[in-house]
Amino acid sequence: MAYYNGDGPLSDAFDEVLAVPTIPGGDAIKRNINQQALNALVDGAFPGGRRTIFNVLAFKADADFALALNKKSIELFKPFEGKNVTWAVTFQPFGKAITAAIAKKPNFQGIETDADLLIFGIAAYYDDPKLDKALDKWAHDTVNWGAQAAKQKGLFAPWLYLNYALPDQDVYGSFGAANARRLRSIRDKYDPNHVLRKLWPGGFKL
Repeated sequence: MAYYNGDGPLSDAFDEVLAVPTIPGGDAIKRNINQQALNALVDGAFPGGRRTIFNVLAFKADADFALALNKKSIELFKPFEGKNVTWAVTFQPFGKAITAAIAKKPNFQGIETDADLLIFGIAAYYDDPKLDKALDKWAHDTVNWGAQAAKQKGLFAPWLYLNYALPDQDVYGSFGAANARRLRSIRDKYDPNHVLRKLWPGGFKL
């Protein structure tokens, strides 16, 4: 856990979390850390040469479905046990209060505002390039299972959280056709020669 309280009066927002006993002599809590220092910590935990893969799925918040998705993730990962692969799943809440605030501003993400969402993220960290294809398939299989199951239960949300999406996931398409067209029109207005598209390495481009 890392957080930054700034230079003013200390917030009590993390008091209950900080009251939880940590491992003796451990270094699990980083107090008043800035983003640059946090980046260095993450880089140190994953030294050069490490490989990673992400995938993402959004669905309407449902505890039973989240548990089922977590169980399926564990089942599908079994072939990689003992192969020096670290993996994790996360469920990030994206409540109606957040989406409603977004909707009040110019919003081209097509994000739902009538339901609390959970953003399911799955990631693996490993060293062996021979595992690339198999882990890529694992990530896709897990999210595809989740998407189909969510649709069957009426919980599926098409919006994709760009930060965790795979290169072949249609992030801008998930915003809706009208929103994607509007974003491309803004691109063409301010960058008619698509200079940014050419110079910007990686990432999702319109």
